[in-house]
Amino acid sequence: MERDTNIAFIPKAPLTTGGSSSRPTSIFFIVGILTFFSVVGAAGGLFVYKNVLEKHLSEQEARIAELRSDYDKNAERAEVIRRAEELGIQVGSVKALLNEHLVLTPLFDFLEAHTLKEVQLASFAFEKDAEAGALTVELGAVTTSYMTAALQREELKQWTAAFQKKDAPLCNGAGQDPCLVSSLTISTPELTEEGSVSFTITLDLNREALRYARSVAPATPVADTAAVDSAPALEVTEIQTTN
Repeated sequence: MERDTNIAFIPKAPLTTGGSSSRPTSIFFIVGILTFFSVVGAAGGLFVYKNVLEKHLSEQEARIAELRSDYDKNAERAEVIRRAEELGIQVGSVKALLNEHLVLTPLFDFLEAHTLKEVQLASFAFEKDAEAGALTVELGAVTTSYMTAALQREELKQWTAAFQKKDAPLCNGAGQDPCLVSSLTISTPELTEEGSVSFTITLDLNREALRYARSVAPATPVADTAAVDSAPALEVTEIQTTN
């Protein structure tokens, strides 16, 4: 058997010995890595930003709650003030009405205390001037003598403001009630057909002394004279009121 003796041991191509061959890096891999880190960084930033926002929101909610509490308190105070003002206006209106309201009880008490027992009041006329505010009472009186008429005049005169003594006033002085009668006029006594003496008493009254607020004040004290008596009830036959 024949063998081929033309065998060549020279390799046609260089033989490679062991070693690693490098592969080209994929662009998609790099983009993926960058995207991953970007997402992680963004997530971390969002987490921090969320915490900051939540803290800020909590602070704002606390501030709003504080402002709301202050507003409620101020609103409550404003309501209390408003009600107090309304009540003050109402009380002021009531006081004004009471101050303008006049009562004649002090006048009747005065006449009862300072009318002599020998003098009888036969008529009573009350006149109120709406424009000037003047109050006038005209009394028709009957007595037994001219002397009694003179004594009656002196009794009323000493309790009239126009005739008060500056050094020892009976009324209208310091710490005293105002005089009920501001001025006094008594007509000339005349002898009637029945033999009695008649005269007219005109009293200009102090408006302040007749105000309702003073209606509970003590009555004018009775003069300490023998001619003055607590007097019987008045005989009033006529009452006239004009505005």
